[in-house]
Amino acid sequence: MTTSILDNVLNATASNGGPSVIREEHNTNNINTHAKDDTWDMNTVTRTRIESGWDAGEWGVSYENALKLSETPEGREELRMRALRRANLFIGTNDKVAMFSAFETPWHGLGVTVNQAATSAEALHLASLDNWNLQKVQAFIDFGDVTGLAKELQPREENFTEGNDPNRIPIDRYAIVRPSDGAVLGCVGGRYQIVSNEEIFAFADAVINEGAKFHTAGAIGNGSTVWMLAEMPSSSSLVAEGDEITHYAMFTTTHDGSGSIRCYPTTVRTVCQNTYRQSFADRKRGIAMRHSKNVKSHIKEAQKALGLQGSTSIRGNRSPTSCYSSRVSHGLFQPVYRRHR
Repeated sequence: MTTSILDNVLNATASNGGPSVIREEHNTNNINTHAKDDTWDMNTVTRTRIESGWDAGEWGVSYENALKLSETPEGREELRMRALRRANLFIGTNDKVAMFSAFETPWHGLGVTVNQAATSAEALHLASLDNWNLQKVQAFIDFGDVTGLAKELQPREENFTEGNDPNRIPIDRYAIVRPSDGAVLGCVGGRYQIVSNEEIFAFADAVINEGAKFHTAGAIGNGSTVWMLAEMPSSSSLVAEGDEITHYAMFTTTHDGSGSIRCYPTTVRTVCQNTYRQSFADRKRGIAMRHSKNVKSHIKEAQKALGLQGSTSIRGNRSPTSCYSSRVSHGLFQPVYRRHR
């Protein structure tokens, strides 16, 4: 029986007090659809609705209609496809879902769940985000197969050095390619510099002085969007009787040129595309950085945005204890709870 790199890492870290896997699921056929079948009875579905909610806008179907769909094989397959679109998690060339979660299994049930928060090195392996080795590849205009093109647009032989194809003109655009599967994640300009997942995790470690502890991390779509969710120091704040929310530091990047590297505080536990979008609403409270090799020059700026300079509170100058005495109305608490789920 062969042992994967992930297995070796987990065995080593678990023996040294690191995270242990409590659940692992990479078969998307087994995504949790909250459907009623041999294992999902009506009581389970109802409990799921209470614990994690059912947003008809997210699913594209009401809770009542979802229950009806769950009664037939065809309906359960439709729910499975809806769930996959809602999660939209990247599946790597190792056939593993690029996502890990600490402490609790996410709603979709996919990826790796461990018993405690992970270090940056552990999170990289657990979420299958390491060793992508992205490359920036020159793009060309290829005239070789174009017919009927005006003569003046044809490339001239003298514009090329010996050995170059005269039918291909290099342009100031570059493809970001993942060598493991040859996937083109996006097309960027000449000034764009690749910042690897490893570098983003290292940045998170530097921002959170004592080293970041990650609760979730993963990749969305074809892997062009990556997130890392770290626990904030002294992160829990009481907002209502017996209820707590957790403050996180969100680190996210895109590898397709569509967005910046970002760091911002949030209370949304990101586990899929949907919760990523919810978290992204908090981005204005943080900072955005260009893709360049001087990301670490923004450490102090990121610490300030997260409230880590001189205070562990992420809410401006308010101390963490001031939250305990704040009265929260029932009407205000409902959307807060809903957003935190």
